[in-house]
Amino acid sequence: MKVWILMSVANDYNQPDKAFEKLFWEKPTYDDLKEFDFSEQEAKDLTKNNISGCGDYWVETFTK
Repeated sequence: MKVWILMSVANDYNQPDKAFEKLFWEKPTYDDLKEFDFSEQEAKDLTKNNISGCGDYWVETFTK
């Protein structure tokens, strides 16, 4: 099983370096990610290196 997790830079002093934002059970599309300032190209590149993102947001994939 594979999941995609949208992560962000934590803004609170007491939070860890990254914060969970949203979970996707299928590979997120550009429409899913555009509200987080992803470009169409960044949304297409999600398969690269297991991690892809833009600025304060990125997507990590996990497989079990």
